[in-house]
Amino acid sequence: MSRSKHTRFVVLAVLAGIVLTKPALLTAQTVFCANCGTELTQLANNLQLVDQLRRQIQLVQVSLQQFDNMALNTQGLSSQTFSTTLAEIRRLNALLAQAKSLSFTSTDLDQRFPQKYGDYNSYVAKQGGKNDVTAKAQQWSEDTNSSVLTTLKTAALAATQIEGEEDRYLQKLERDTAAATGRMQAIQVGNLIALAGVRQTQKLRQNILMLIQLEANAIQRMSDEKAVDAASWAKFNTPVDLPPTARK
Repeated sequence: MSRSKHTRFVVLAVLAGIVLTKPALLTAQTVFCANCGTELTQLANNLQLVDQLRRQIQLVQVSLQQFDNMALNTQGLSSQTFSTTLAEIRRLNALLAQAKSLSFTSTDLDQRFPQKYGDYNSYVAKQGGKNDVTAKAQQWSEDTNSSVLTTLKTAALAATQIEGEEDRYLQKLERDTAAATGRMQAIQVGNLIALAGVRQTQKLRQNILMLIQLEANAIQRMSDEKAVDAASWAKFNTPVDLPPTARK
């Protein structure tokens, strides 16, 4: 390297150091260089290009982060498991239908009801005797026992479902809630929890229907007993027309 080139290199290095590290010195001192104007301009341009490149890299990094967030927030759950509440309710209804007493699950209530129960006029018209009253008493006893037993079995099955299928499903929802990483997964888990709440409301309505059935059977049994007693009493107090030969 020639001496003039070496000197020019040293001057450029000093100027670059001054520009990069201590810009304030430029205002306090003036450095004269007759042959380095082009080099300073090129250096300033290079510094400007480096700064622009740094800003572009930052913009690219921000864009990549935005794409990552978009991908994360649009990623759904790997699998969505729905509750088996409807199947559980069908099992409860099937058990209620096994009772000898009337059930809301029966499809022929209009035909079965008059076969089991009557009213005051029908019992008076039947002219029933002691055997008929005994048969009715047996029916009332069997219906009541069957209604209570079936209701207890249904409640026991519901309790088993709470500790079985329902508990496993709620644990699955808890795991999904804890593992949700994006907006879409959180929304899907929230929807599953909302649906589980609706299903629980359906099971609550099922329990209310069980109580209505039990109460309806009890009310109708008491009404039937009163109708039979009233008809029997009316028959007992009705005067009997004797034949002419018996009146003498």
